[in-house]
Amino acid sequence: MSATRSPHGQAADTALSLQRIGHEQLLDIVDLNESGVVYADAHGAVLYINRSLKRMFLIDDSWHHQLTLSSFEAQLCSMLDPQETVRLPMTAMLDQLALSDVELTQRLFSVIKFVLPRPTVIQISASVTARGGLVFYFRDTTVEFEVDRMKSEFLATAAHELRTPLASIFGFTELLIARVMAPERQRELLQTIHRQSRLLVNLINELLDLSRIESRQGKDFHRQQCSVENIVKNAIRGLLVKGDKRQVTTSLSHGQLRIMVDPDKTIQALLNVLVNAFKYSPQGGAIVLDTLVRDEDGEREVGVRVTDQGIGMSPEHVARVFERFFRVDPSGKIPGTGLGMSLVKEITELQDGWVQVQSELGQGTSVTLWFPLASDFLLSRPFMPNED
Repeated sequence: MSATRSPHGQAADTALSLQRIGHEQLLDIVDLNESGVVYADAHGAVLYINRSLKRMFLIDDSWHHQLTLSSFEAQLCSMLDPQETVRLPMTAMLDQLALSDVELTQRLFSVIKFVLPRPTVIQISASVTARGGLVFYFRDTTVEFEVDRMKSEFLATAAHELRTPLASIFGFTELLIARVMAPERQRELLQTIHRQSRLLVNLINELLDLSRIESRQGKDFHRQQCSVENIVKNAIRGLLVKGDKRQVTTSLSHGQLRIMVDPDKTIQALLNVLVNAFKYSPQGGAIVLDTLVRDEDGEREVGVRVTDQGIGMSPEHVARVFERFFRVDPSGKIPGTGLGMSLVKEITELQDGWVQVQSELGQGTSVTLWFPLASDFLLSRPFMPNED
């Protein structure tokens, strides 16, 4: 005779099964979380860590063998930035939890810098469960930290760059108002004011251009098939370097090739490169513009290269050339806003291209704008140069 279970026993089995399913689903959800999670009991024995944490701190699958919060923190300490002042972040949080009346639902936060397995900024938070367990969360905030750093640096630099010409304009206008001066001296001051005003206008225009291009992400670009030759000729036509009689020597072996770009924006980018070539060649020397072709990952590209024989750059300078407000010559003797190459990079990359910079200190610089060739089947109105 088969035994039958009571309704209460069947209900208990069902509840246990549902509880097990819910527990497994919860672990799956936590495993999919991008933040690292460590769960330990009140004695510090680690009961669970998720996949993100294993990946974040290079923990292998044998972690469950006698892993404690102390041994885990020792692993973290070996990865900390040497300049990090908080050497035991988890212990500091546990001490704060023990010594304060922190509610169970409240979290404590700390931001720590690591150098291994790669430089990262990790936000660590800790909380206590209703049963006295300890939960630590590790969130990678490197990108957010870098964006905040760049924003603060940009605002500080922009304020400095704007203040310098404004101070000159304000000071010289005060002199003109307060004193009666000889016409020659007055003209000299007005020329200085005009020069600083032009610098200020250029700076604001380039800031606005850069901001607009970044915010629109190329949505206001009007791309069409353009021949490389037409882009080059219109850029050279717009080149005006006061007091410099040098000409750009061109060699357009691939001028007939076509690229899919916004002609005005691309001419602006190439013009910025040409102006830099003149400015950073104060002792003269040839400025050469030529074209190249290459195959990159099965895609054919054409490059427009500008080469000068100017002051050149060190490897450290080359690494920073696209930073906003960065200048190879910080003395201020060479005019400019330090935004030109940032604009070149944005304009080129938003059109599926990229910028290559090669330079040697004291030997000159070569900047190449690479663009993919336009596909044959693309139909567009070809760009015609303005003959005015």
